[in-house]
Amino acid sequence: MFFSSIGLSTKTACNTCHIETNDYPFYYTIQQDTTSTRSNNSITLTHSELAFERDKILYLSESPSKLSSNTSHLTNSYEKILRSLPDNLDFKYLTISILNRKSSFIEIAHTGISLTIPEDAVLSDDDQLIYLAILYTDNHMPILNSNQTRLSPVILIGPSDITLVKPIVLSFEHTAQLNSSWKYHLMYADELFQWKTILTVGEENISTPVYLQFHKDQQGVILLESMGVYVVTGECESYQQALKSYQIACFYNQSSLRIRFFDRTSDAYERCLNEEFQLNSYLCDQPNEYLLSNINEQICFNLDLELSPTSRLNLGYKDIPFELFWTNQIHR
Repeated sequence: MFFSSIGLSTKTACNTCHIETNDYPFYYTIQQDTTSTRSNNSITLTHSELAFERDKILYLSESPSKLSSNTSHLTNSYEKILRSLPDNLDFKYLTISILNRKSSFIEIAHTGISLTIPEDAVLSDDDQLIYLAILYTDNHMPILNSNQTRLSPVILIGPSDITLVKPIVLSFEHTAQLNSSWKYHLMYADELFQWKTILTVGEENISTPVYLQFHKDQQGVILLESMGVYVVTGECESYQQALKSYQIACFYNQSSLRIRFFDRTSDAYERCLNEEFQLNSYLCDQPNEYLLSNINEQICFNLDLELSPTSRLNLGYKDIPFELFWTNQIHR
Protein backbone atom coordinates (compact mmCIF):
# COMPACT_ATOMS: atom_id res chain seq x y z
CA MET A 1 0.00 0.00 0.00
CA PHE A 2 1.74 3.16 -1.21
CA PHE A 3 0.18 6.61 -1.03
CA SER A 4 1.27 9.57 -3.08
CA SER A 5 1.33 13.06 -1.56
CA ILE A 6 0.08 14.67 -4.79
CA GLY A 7 -3.37 16.16 -5.06
CA LEU A 8 -4.00 18.51 -2.13
CA SER A 9 -2.77 22.05 -2.20
CA THR A 10 -4.23 23.52 0.98
CA LYS A 11 -2.01 23.36 4.07
CA THR A 12 -3.97 22.17 7.09
CA ALA A 13 -1.84 21.23 10.06
CA CYS A 14 -2.67 18.56 12.62
CA ASN A 15 -2.14 20.23 16.01
CA THR A 16 -1.11 17.04 17.79
CA CYS A 17 0.88 15.21 15.13
CA HIS A 18 2.35 18.13 13.14
CA ILE A 19 1.17 16.74 9.81
CA GLU A 20 0.22 18.95 6.93
CA THR A 21 -2.38 17.85 4.43
CA ASN A 22 -0.34 18.76 1.41
CA ASP A 23 2.38 16.45 2.76
CA TYR A 24 -0.01 13.64 3.46
CA PRO A 25 -3.55 14.20 2.12
CA PHE A 26 -5.05 11.01 3.50
CA TYR A 27 -4.21 11.90 7.08
CA TYR A 28 -6.58 14.88 7.09
CA THR A 29 -9.51 12.59 6.33
CA ILE A 30 -8.51 10.35 9.22
CA GLN A 31 -8.26 13.34 11.55
CA GLN A 32 -11.77 14.46 10.57
CA ASP A 33 -13.05 10.96 11.31
CA THR A 34 -11.71 11.12 14.88
CA THR A 35 -13.57 14.18 16.13
CA SER A 36 -15.83 11.98 18.23
CA THR A 37 -12.95 10.16 19.90
CA ARG A 38 -13.84 8.37 23.14
CA SER A 39 -10.69 9.45 24.93
CA ASN A 40 -11.70 7.86 28.24
CA ASN A 41 -11.43 4.40 26.73
CA SER A 42 -7.65 4.41 26.81
CA ILE A 43 -6.40 2.52 29.86
CA THR A 44 -2.81 2.55 31.05
CA LEU A 45 -1.88 -0.52 33.07
CA THR A 46 0.47 -0.79 36.03
CA HIS A 47 1.72 -3.83 37.90
CA SER A 48 -0.73 -3.41 40.79
CA GLU A 49 -3.82 -2.40 38.85
CA LEU A 50 -4.37 -5.08 36.20
CA ALA A 51 -7.63 -6.47 37.57
CA PHE A 52 -8.97 -3.03 38.43
CA GLU A 53 -8.20 -1.67 34.96
CA ARG A 54 -9.87 -4.67 33.37
CA ASP A 55 -13.07 -3.74 35.20
CA LYS A 56 -12.75 -0.15 33.98
CA ILE A 57 -12.47 -1.36 30.40
CA LEU A 58 -15.61 -3.44 30.85
CA TYR A 59 -17.45 -0.50 32.36
CA LEU A 60 -16.48 1.84 29.52
CA SER A 61 -17.31 -0.65 26.81
CA GLU A 62 -21.09 -0.30 26.75
CA SER A 63 -24.05 1.19 28.50
CA PRO A 64 -25.06 -0.62 31.73
CA SER A 65 -27.91 -2.39 29.97
CA LYS A 66 -25.50 -4.10 27.60
CA LEU A 67 -22.68 -4.66 30.05
CA SER A 68 -23.62 -8.17 31.17
CA SER A 69 -23.69 -9.59 27.66
CA ASN A 70 -20.32 -8.05 26.80
CA THR A 71 -18.46 -8.80 30.03
CA SER A 72 -17.44 -12.35 29.22
CA HIS A 73 -16.18 -11.48 25.74
CA LEU A 74 -14.02 -8.56 26.88
CA THR A 75 -12.74 -10.41 29.93
CA ASN A 76 -11.59 -13.29 27.72
CA SER A 77 -10.00 -10.86 25.27
CA TYR A 78 -8.25 -9.03 28.10
CA GLU A 79 -6.83 -12.21 29.61
CA LYS A 80 -5.76 -13.46 26.18
CA ILE A 81 -3.85 -10.24 25.61
CA LEU A 82 -2.04 -10.53 28.94
CA ARG A 83 -1.02 -14.12 28.14
CA SER A 84 0.25 -13.16 24.69
CA LEU A 85 2.38 -10.17 25.72
CA PRO A 86 6.16 -10.56 25.34
CA ASP A 87 8.24 -11.53 28.34
CA ASN A 88 9.65 -8.70 30.47
CA LEU A 89 7.19 -6.14 29.14
CA ASP A 90 7.01 -3.09 31.40
CA PHE A 91 3.30 -2.45 32.00
CA LYS A 92 3.95 1.25 32.51
CA TYR A 93 4.42 1.44 28.74
CA LEU A 94 1.32 -0.51 27.77
CA THR A 95 -2.12 0.90 27.05
CA ILE A 96 -5.25 -1.09 26.18
CA SER A 97 -8.33 0.44 24.59
CA ILE A 98 -11.69 -0.60 23.20
CA LEU A 99 -11.89 -0.92 19.42
CA ASN A 100 -15.11 -0.89 17.45
CA ARG A 101 -16.44 0.92 14.40
CA LYS A 102 -16.23 4.28 16.14
CA SER A 103 -13.12 6.38 15.74
CA SER A 104 -10.66 6.48 18.61
CA PHE A 105 -7.32 7.81 19.73
CA ILE A 106 -5.05 5.98 22.17
CA GLU A 107 -1.68 6.96 23.55
CA ILE A 108 1.00 5.90 25.98
CA ALA A 109 1.22 8.85 28.35
CA HIS A 110 4.36 11.02 28.35
CA THR A 111 6.02 9.05 25.52
CA GLY A 112 4.97 10.84 22.34
CA ILE A 113 3.52 7.57 21.00
CA SER A 114 -0.10 7.38 19.91
CA LEU A 115 -2.46 5.59 17.56
CA THR A 116 -5.20 7.32 15.57
CA ILE A 117 -7.96 4.97 14.43
CA PRO A 118 -10.55 6.27 11.93
CA GLU A 119 -14.22 5.40 11.94
CA ASP A 120 -15.07 2.03 10.35
CA ALA A 121 -11.46 0.81 10.51
CA VAL A 122 -12.90 -2.60 11.46
CA LEU A 123 -16.05 -4.26 10.11
CA SER A 124 -17.40 -5.70 13.33
CA ASP A 125 -19.90 -3.77 15.43
CA ASP A 126 -18.81 -5.70 18.52
CA ASP A 127 -16.33 -4.26 20.98
CA GLN A 128 -12.84 -5.74 20.95
CA LEU A 129 -9.57 -4.71 22.55
CA ILE A 130 -6.51 -3.17 20.95
CA TYR A 131 -3.22 -2.43 22.69
CA LEU A 132 -0.15 -0.30 22.18
CA ALA A 133 3.18 -0.97 23.92
CA ILE A 134 6.86 -0.04 23.88
CA LEU A 135 9.46 -2.81 23.97
CA TYR A 136 12.77 -2.24 25.70
CA THR A 137 14.53 -5.61 26.06
CA ASP A 138 17.39 -6.50 23.74
CA ASN A 139 15.88 -9.79 22.58
CA HIS A 140 12.99 -7.85 21.03
CA MET A 141 15.34 -5.75 18.88
CA PRO A 142 16.28 -6.42 15.26
CA ILE A 143 19.86 -7.45 14.59
CA LEU A 144 21.67 -4.55 12.91
CA ASN A 145 25.10 -4.27 11.37
CA SER A 146 27.74 -1.74 12.45
CA ASN A 147 26.55 0.75 9.84
CA GLN A 148 22.97 0.78 11.13
CA THR A 149 21.31 2.20 14.22
CA ARG A 150 17.87 2.37 15.79
CA LEU A 151 16.16 5.75 15.35
CA SER A 152 12.79 5.21 17.02
CA PRO A 153 11.27 3.26 19.90
CA VAL A 154 10.29 -0.33 19.21
CA ILE A 155 6.49 -0.20 19.16
CA LEU A 156 4.11 -3.13 19.44
CA ILE A 157 0.49 -2.97 18.22
CA GLY A 158 -1.85 -5.88 18.80
CA PRO A 159 -3.44 -8.30 19.07
CA SER A 160 -2.49 -9.98 15.82
CA ASP A 161 -5.99 -11.24 15.05
CA ILE A 162 -7.40 -7.74 14.41
CA THR A 163 -8.24 -7.20 10.74
CA LEU A 164 -8.20 -3.59 9.57
CA VAL A 165 -10.10 -2.38 6.53
CA LYS A 166 -8.78 1.18 6.83
CA PRO A 167 -5.26 2.36 7.60
CA ILE A 168 -4.47 3.59 11.11
CA VAL A 169 -1.84 6.19 11.98
CA LEU A 170 1.00 5.50 14.40
CA SER A 171 2.72 8.66 15.67
CA PHE A 172 6.11 8.59 17.40
CA GLU A 173 9.33 10.52 17.99
CA HIS A 174 12.70 9.76 16.44
CA THR A 175 16.35 10.76 16.95
CA ALA A 176 17.45 11.35 13.35
CA GLN A 177 18.78 14.71 12.25
CA LEU A 178 16.98 15.00 8.94
CA ASN A 179 19.53 17.29 7.32
CA SER A 180 22.25 14.64 7.59
CA SER A 181 22.96 11.67 5.36
CA TRP A 182 20.59 8.88 6.41
CA LYS A 183 19.05 6.01 4.55
CA TYR A 184 15.86 5.22 6.46
CA HIS A 185 14.31 1.79 6.84
CA LEU A 186 11.06 0.73 8.47
CA MET A 187 11.34 -2.73 9.98
CA TYR A 188 8.47 -5.01 10.95
CA ALA A 189 8.21 -8.14 13.06
CA ASP A 190 5.40 -10.55 13.77
CA GLU A 191 4.57 -11.96 17.19
CA LEU A 192 7.57 -14.31 16.90
CA PHE A 193 9.90 -11.33 16.36
CA GLN A 194 11.00 -12.37 12.90
CA TRP A 195 12.25 -9.03 11.63
CA LYS A 196 12.23 -7.82 8.03
CA THR A 197 12.55 -4.48 6.25
CA ILE A 198 9.23 -3.51 4.68
CA LEU A 199 10.08 0.01 3.50
CA THR A 200 13.15 2.00 2.51
CA VAL A 201 12.46 5.72 2.14
CA GLY A 202 12.86 6.78 -1.47
CA GLU A 203 12.35 3.26 -2.80
CA GLU A 204 8.56 2.98 -2.31
CA ASN A 205 6.38 1.55 -5.06
CA ILE A 206 2.76 0.57 -5.65
CA SER A 207 3.13 -2.58 -3.52
CA THR A 208 4.75 -0.94 -0.49
CA PRO A 209 2.49 -1.99 2.44
CA VAL A 210 3.03 1.08 4.65
CA TYR A 211 3.70 4.80 4.47
CA LEU A 212 6.39 6.56 6.55
CA GLN A 213 6.94 10.29 6.94
CA PHE A 214 9.28 12.39 9.09
CA HIS A 215 8.97 15.95 10.34
CA LYS A 216 11.57 18.50 11.35
CA ASP A 217 10.58 18.54 15.01
CA GLN A 218 11.63 14.89 15.30
CA GLN A 219 8.10 13.62 14.86
CA GLY A 220 7.24 10.72 12.59
CA VAL A 221 4.10 8.94 11.42
CA ILE A 222 3.46 5.49 9.98
CA LEU A 223 0.31 4.64 8.07
CA LEU A 224 -0.28 0.91 8.51
CA GLU A 225 -2.84 -1.85 8.11
CA SER A 226 -1.22 -4.74 10.00
CA MET A 227 -0.74 -5.43 13.68
CA GLY A 228 2.83 -6.17 14.72
CA VAL A 229 6.08 -4.59 15.89
CA TYR A 230 7.53 -1.52 14.15
CA VAL A 231 10.84 0.30 14.43
CA VAL A 232 12.65 2.86 12.27
CA THR A 233 16.33 2.27 11.65
CA GLY A 234 18.94 4.35 9.88
CA GLU A 235 21.87 3.43 7.71
CA CYS A 236 24.79 5.76 7.10
CA GLU A 237 25.36 6.73 3.50
CA SER A 238 28.89 5.92 2.28
CA TYR A 239 31.55 8.42 3.38
CA GLN A 240 28.95 10.93 4.58
CA GLN A 241 28.01 12.21 8.01
CA ALA A 242 24.82 11.02 9.72
CA LEU A 243 23.70 12.55 13.01
CA LYS A 244 21.33 11.42 15.73
CA SER A 245 20.21 13.18 18.92
CA TYR A 246 20.92 12.07 22.47
CA GLN A 247 20.37 13.62 25.87
CA ILE A 248 22.56 13.58 28.96
CA ALA A 249 21.20 14.06 32.47
CA CYS A 250 22.68 13.94 35.94
CA PHE A 251 20.94 12.36 38.96
CA TYR A 252 21.98 12.19 42.60
CA ASN A 253 20.88 10.54 45.83
CA GLN A 254 22.45 10.14 49.25
CA SER A 255 25.05 7.67 48.08
CA SER A 256 25.77 8.26 44.40
CA LEU A 257 25.93 10.59 41.45
CA ARG A 258 24.71 9.09 38.20
CA ILE A 259 25.10 10.34 34.63
CA ARG A 260 22.57 8.94 32.17
CA PHE A 261 22.63 8.97 28.37
CA PHE A 262 19.45 8.31 26.44
CA ASP A 263 17.71 8.96 23.14
CA ARG A 264 16.23 12.39 22.63
CA THR A 265 12.67 11.09 22.67
CA SER A 266 9.94 11.52 25.25
CA ASP A 267 9.69 7.80 25.94
CA ALA A 268 13.41 7.50 26.69
CA TYR A 269 13.30 10.47 29.06
CA GLU A 270 10.19 9.15 30.81
CA ARG A 271 11.78 5.74 31.28
CA CYS A 272 14.99 7.28 32.61
CA LEU A 273 13.03 9.35 35.15
CA ASN A 274 11.03 6.31 36.30
CA GLU A 275 14.18 4.25 36.81
CA GLU A 276 15.97 6.98 38.73
CA PHE A 277 13.01 7.86 40.93
CA GLN A 278 12.77 4.20 41.94
CA LEU A 279 16.32 4.64 43.24
CA ASN A 280 15.24 7.75 45.16
CA SER A 281 17.39 9.86 42.88
CA TYR A 282 16.81 13.49 41.99
CA LEU A 283 17.36 15.24 38.69
CA CYS A 284 20.13 17.81 39.05
CA ASP A 285 19.13 19.89 36.05
CA GLN A 286 17.25 19.65 32.79
CA PRO A 287 18.84 17.25 30.28
CA ASN A 288 21.24 18.63 27.71
CA GLU A 289 21.05 17.60 24.09
CA TYR A 290 24.01 16.62 21.99
CA LEU A 291 24.51 15.18 18.53
CA LEU A 292 26.39 11.99 17.81
CA SER A 293 27.95 11.40 14.42
CA ASN A 294 28.73 8.14 12.69
CA ILE A 295 32.33 9.31 12.21
CA ASN A 296 33.08 9.38 15.96
CA GLU A 297 35.54 6.78 17.19
CA GLN A 298 34.90 7.00 20.93
CA ILE A 299 33.19 9.20 23.50
CA CYS A 300 35.43 10.79 26.13
CA PHE A 301 34.17 12.32 29.39
CA ASN A 302 36.04 14.28 32.02
CA LEU A 303 34.29 14.42 35.40
CA ASP A 304 35.32 17.47 37.41
CA LEU A 305 33.47 18.12 40.70
CA GLU A 306 33.45 21.50 42.40
CA LEU A 307 33.09 20.68 46.11
CA SER A 308 33.34 24.27 47.27
CA PRO A 309 34.49 27.63 45.86
CA THR A 310 38.06 26.70 46.77
CA SER A 311 38.01 22.92 46.35
CA ARG A 312 37.73 20.83 43.22
CA LEU A 313 38.01 17.10 42.60
CA ASN A 314 38.90 15.74 39.19
CA LEU A 315 37.90 12.11 38.73
CA GLY A 316 39.71 11.83 35.42
CA TYR A 317 38.74 10.82 31.92
CA LYS A 318 36.48 8.00 30.91
CA ASP A 319 36.44 6.61 27.37
CA ILE A 320 33.25 4.92 26.22
CA PRO A 321 33.31 2.85 23.02
CA PHE A 322 31.35 4.46 20.22
CA GLU A 323 29.54 1.18 19.48
CA LEU A 324 27.69 1.40 22.81
CA PHE A 325 25.88 4.47 21.50
CA TRP A 326 25.53 3.57 17.83
CA THR A 327 23.64 0.33 18.35
CA ASN A 328 20.29 -1.03 19.44
CA GLN A 329 21.13 -0.84 23.11
CA ILE A 330 18.44 0.67 25.32
CA HIS A 331 20.29 0.73 28.65
CA ARG A 332 22.99 3.37 28.98
